[in-house]
Amino acid sequence: MRALMILLGASVLVRPVAGEEGKVDTVVVGPRPLVAEVTTDRPFYDLGDTVYILLKVHNFGHDEVKLTFPSSLQMDYVLDGAYRWSEGKVFLQVMTYVKVPPGGSHTWRLAHIPSEFPLKPGVHRVRAFLVGYRLEGTTWFVVGRSATLEGRVSDEEGKPVQGAVVSAGRTWLPPYLVKEDIPRLFPGTALTGRDGSFRIDGLAFGDTLKVRAWKLGYSKAETTVVVDEDTVRVELTLRRLKPVALTGKVLGEDGRPLEGAMVAAFGRSFPVLGVEVPPESFLPPLARTDEDGRFTIVGPFSGRKVWVSVRKEGYESVGRNVTVEGDTTRADFYLPKVDTALANRSGRVRDGIFFGLGADKFLYSSEDTIRARYRTMNTGVEPVRVPFPTGGKVEFVVLTPDGKEVWRWSEGKAFTEAESSLLLEPGRPHIFEAKVPVGDLKGEAFVLEAYLPSSDEGWVERSRIVLKFMVHPLPQAGAVLRGRVLGRDGPISGALVVVRPSALVLKGPTMPPSPNLCNERFVTFTDEEGTFQVEGLRRFGTYDVAAAAEGYWPEVKVVYAARETSYVELHLRPAEGATPVLRKVEGGICVVVDLPYPG
Repeated sequence: MRALMILLGASVLVRPVAGEEGKVDTVVVGPRPLVAEVTTDRPFYDLGDTVYILLKVHNFGHDEVKLTFPSSLQMDYVLDGAYRWSEGKVFLQVMTYVKVPPGGSHTWRLAHIPSEFPLKPGVHRVRAFLVGYRLEGTTWFVVGRSATLEGRVSDEEGKPVQGAVVSAGRTWLPPYLVKEDIPRLFPGTALTGRDGSFRIDGLAFGDTLKVRAWKLGYSKAETTVVVDEDTVRVELTLRRLKPVALTGKVLGEDGRPLEGAMVAAFGRSFPVLGVEVPPESFLPPLARTDEDGRFTIVGPFSGRKVWVSVRKEGYESVGRNVTVEGDTTRADFYLPKVDTALANRSGRVRDGIFFGLGADKFLYSSEDTIRARYRTMNTGVEPVRVPFPTGGKVEFVVLTPDGKEVWRWSEGKAFTEAESSLLLEPGRPHIFEAKVPVGDLKGEAFVLEAYLPSSDEGWVERSRIVLKFMVHPLPQAGAVLRGRVLGRDGPISGALVVVRPSALVLKGPTMPPSPNLCNERFVTFTDEEGTFQVEGLRRFGTYDVAAAAEGYWPEVKVVYAARETSYVELHLRPAEGATPVLRKVEGGICVVVDLPYPG
């Protein structure tokens, strides 16, 4: 069950805040220690009513936070993706600010007047945000006559199914759990009780809705209903899936079995926490490999695709979809080693193929030479042959932050004109290296990208990996951050560390960011002693430092006024009974945490 998602690359934490009684809840997104909550004054409105939109910012930190705005416009909202409140309005061009006390909050309030953007009967979505900050949230409300959907979910024998998720009309998003907070359901969803019954309020009268029900261990069920009465009833039947075995081996680059690797299989089920449901319903099937690298997972996967994740300290985490057929399905996995020799690293797995790019440093002088290394390896799928138009099998390119190319590795090199190919066999790594003379680069921040220059465009995009670096001197640059990541039993090797300007000072998606701040994101991994070092930070800058490791809860700390040398320690709590899985997403690293009830 996916219960918590943290974008470490953006240093943004997704957290819940319980809405007020009778109001529609929202997914809230905000940087620590600030969390935003968006609500409306009522969940239901008549045609022509004024809708009041409230944005409340909570300060969970120990210090007062001062929010500064370049004009009198502080809060804004977008309605149904079509109307923006501030558009066409004039605001005083004076600096304004709001102070949010520690442990306190501040609420902004705007009124939506129907004459400016008429609201038709139905469900409406509003996204409200603070201008210039990554503090926003989304909520829904109903205009016009509303209706209720009631029903029951049972199995083939007619017995009630407790803990099934039922959605009506729109995709259901998993709730987010932080500390002891208990999230409510999103609009249009419900969880069945002990008797299999459910109730969904606030549906728009006259809508035609797709009603779906699902639970781990059962096949999905769906039907279509027309909301033509104040209360509509529906019955859904879930078919129990037969437990089958998923078995295989986990091996290293050299083909040697890896003992103690954690293997997890996720069946794409999204149960809700905070409701009285048998805990065993939510436990993700897990297994550890034995001394021969073997594992076996038994679960209700028959006839389904499941995401299988494999991880082990000192190795890159890999994962892929596996279609489970018959009584037993075999899937082997090969794990590439973490390239700890290079401090500046980036990597991902696409369709079972690992792609990684590394450079020796983050910050270079004009006399330096960048040592770059590109790696690719088949992690266990069928052998794949990548075609190339010439003998060249890799390309390194240096770009400016705005995408202008300034250096290309292949330029001036001679390759055979004949077509060639690269066979990617399971467990066999392919390594390509390049040296980039920094003296040829004019500027401050750059992007290094590498890819396979295949004659198949699909392979070009699939294999493309990028990382960022800077060239000294940079105004106010030169600060070094050293740190250590520790677990309960000591230092954690191979932990992911992301450092970037604090989300408290970054501009949000509603205003153009600073041309320099967005280029200063550093990603590295801890060594065998759990230590890491990041160079090239701006002195006196404020930075978010995030750390994550498989099997631990991520942690974020803020480093204020970075000195010439700063030090930070991050202590990760073991995720007992949970399975955090690192995955590469656009803009950073996503930590998907599969939690058993009750979290």
